[in-house]
Amino acid sequence: MRRALIVATVLGISASLVATGAGAKPPKPGSTLDVTVSATGHWSQSFSWSIAKTAASDHLPLSGGTAALADYTVAVTKNAPSDEVSAGGEVCVTNPAAGESGRLDVTAAVTYRIGGKGKTFTAAVAAVDTTGMPTLPAGASHCFPYSVVFAPVADAVYTAAVTVGVEATKGRNGAASGEAGFVLPESPSVVVNGTVHVDDGADTFVFSDTGAVDYGRSYTASGTYVNTALIRETGQEASATVTVAGCYTTWDAVAYWCFDDQATPTADGADGHPANLVGPSFETASIAPVDGNVAALRLDGVDDHGSVPDPDGAGNLDGFSAITIAAWVRPDAVSAGPYEIVTKYASGGPFAPAGAGSGVAWGLDIKGGVLRFVYNWEEYEPATTTVPTGTWTHVAGTWDGTDVRLYINGVETAHGVNIFTAIPDTATPVNIGSAEANVSGNRFAFFDGLIDEAYVFDRALSPAEINHLAVRS
Repeated sequence: MRRALIVATVLGISASLVATGAGAKPPKPGSTLDVTVSATGHWSQSFSWSIAKTAASDHLPLSGGTAALADYTVAVTKNAPSDEVSAGGEVCVTNPAAGESGRLDVTAAVTYRIGGKGKTFTAAVAAVDTTGMPTLPAGASHCFPYSVVFAPVADAVYTAAVTVGVEATKGRNGAASGEAGFVLPESPSVVVNGTVHVDDGADTFVFSDTGAVDYGRSYTASGTYVNTALIRETGQEASATVTVAGCYTTWDAVAYWCFDDQATPTADGADGHPANLVGPSFETASIAPVDGNVAALRLDGVDDHGSVPDPDGAGNLDGFSAITIAAWVRPDAVSAGPYEIVTKYASGGPFAPAGAGSGVAWGLDIKGGVLRFVYNWEEYEPATTTVPTGTWTHVAGTWDGTDVRLYINGVETAHGVNIFTAIPDTATPVNIGSAEANVSGNRFAFFDGLIDEAYVFDRALSPAEINHLAVRS
């Protein structure tokens, strides 16, 4: 490629086709042609690329109502170029005869001599497509494009040599030729994919060489997000998947457990209230009908449970002047019970001797198919708050300082007036799916089924807010 010019020099040489063969006679009409050739040297260079995309973390929590920020990196690699050297131009053929020519057969070759001297070598040969004009009418001319790809040779002087064969009438065949010299450019005249554009959502990143870019995406709802980067010019793409785990809303809840964070199940909570889960698994195929939901907690009704520590004076999970407890449940059993959903016991546990703070501080459970609000080892359990098995039901209970209200699927189903007036302040854990260990060290009242998106608020949510949690409107 060293002997080169930016614009190739073209030398057109004409030749007339002459009939050949034993006892040659003057050519018949249509067997004589004039040929001229143009030639330009080309050097094209194309690049292939590879692309990769990663996320700094493939699992992100939503906490306190704030968005989750995913950090991504897109990296591209520009591979070594692929070079192609060729000669191209046109073969122009004229039929000066009185009759139509025979069928044309055109071949182009690149030849060269080292230093322009000595023996001529052939670098490559290519057939020229004549299907657009396989024969020439009398007096007609036609130019055929051609291209010959070849491997360059140092110090070569190049020529494009074209041979035009013609099948004349009555079997008299002939041939004519033309040639033109050319030089190769000093640098690639065409560069393919030297620069690429990477599209990623609303962003476009431009790369002219190997490199990487870091950027972020924010997500405000739980879900699994597949984020794809695409090289526009080549169609190559790479994706990174991020799972965002969080409740539908956090509002001002003092604690909430979404059970989406399967990567760290022992810390599935917020505001310093992680749930230490013992035994439960995560269900992903049949989960609560919540926007962006990822998973639900499955409890076996035998020994699965969760426990949320509440050191007195630090956890703020009791001593309330009002409370709301809410959750999605899909029980597999409700006929007996009780089946605890979310409860917190007084300091002595459920079976402590009188005067030792026995009983339930607050909680929701199911017994005999009925949703109950439990408090101070008492229960508010109106028959109107039934919970079916095998289907997702949103349950909630509120206490405003005196009155208790129960809700099924966002609709108030019971209202108890002047039920109780105080919630004790204790350091006992919050229990999910079971009652707290009794004096023998055992747990009981295990929930059998699925629990999802459990909340505790230190105020009584309004009916409209409860309805919002249940129906997302």
